[in-house]
Amino acid sequence: DRIAGLIAGAGLPSIATGACGRIASAPVVPGFRQTRPVGAPENKPTVDCVAGAEVQTTVAAMYGPAVGAQLASARARWLLAAAPAVEWKSGAADPITAMAIPADGGVGSGGAVDVEARGALLASAEGILRGLIATTTACVAAQAAAEQDRIIIDREKRSAEKSE
Repeated sequence: DRIAGLIAGAGLPSIATGACGRIASAPVVPGFRQTRPVGAPENKPTVDCVAGAEVQTTVAAMYGPAVGAQLASARARWLLAAAPAVEWKSGAADPITAMAIPADGGVGSGGAVDVEARGALLASAEGILRGLIATTTACVAAQAAAEQDRIIIDREKRSAEKSE
């Protein structure tokens, strides 16, 4: 729930709740039932949110690049931890909740958990991490370029002072 809340910008000022806010709409945070396995149908909205929701531009701007990177890293780590739990076996324990998984796979309807969901979670984690790498590389390049510009300006200033 915390990761989904951060993605949605929960806790940030909202135009809907105050005139000085920056977020156009109040965030909707799906609920995660910790007493149910990760792959349970009632947890699907939260898993989908963590796996694929985009952080609003205004939320990302308020967080800044460092917090945005930490959020991306937390999302990927959660997905990597949750992915093995999608393929449950009877008698095993859910690695997130440590609860025993019943014979029906923990879904409660007697149906099996979607085995393809594991691959989808891993692919989502990979996409998030690749995006983090690209963003970090761009930030480092921009910072290096700005520092190089500062050095050039400083050299030109010193050169002009010496020639006077």
